[in-house]
Amino acid sequence: MRFSERRLLLGAMDVLIVNAALVGALVLRSDSAATALVLGMQLRWFVLLSGVWLVVAQVLDIYDLARSASALRSAWVAEVAPSSPP
Repeated sequence: MRFSERRLLLGAMDVLIVNAALVGALVLRSDSAATALVLGMQLRWFVLLSGVWLVVAQVLDIYDLARSASALRSAWVAEVAPSSPP
């Protein structure tokens, strides 16, 4: 795979996981089962969340292939970043 394809795959998987989490939240929140109608009515939130996620990802450069290739380095950055002072 080329570098651009790897970055695209990382982004697509992230958006898929974020949207799956949103579906889970909608299922837990609603009294009835999540039907296509209920999810269709919330389409704007899926689009908004995906867009915000991708914009923030580009700003923070979270799809750096050198960082994402090393699980240890990714875990270190994920652990240190939230605990570092602003």
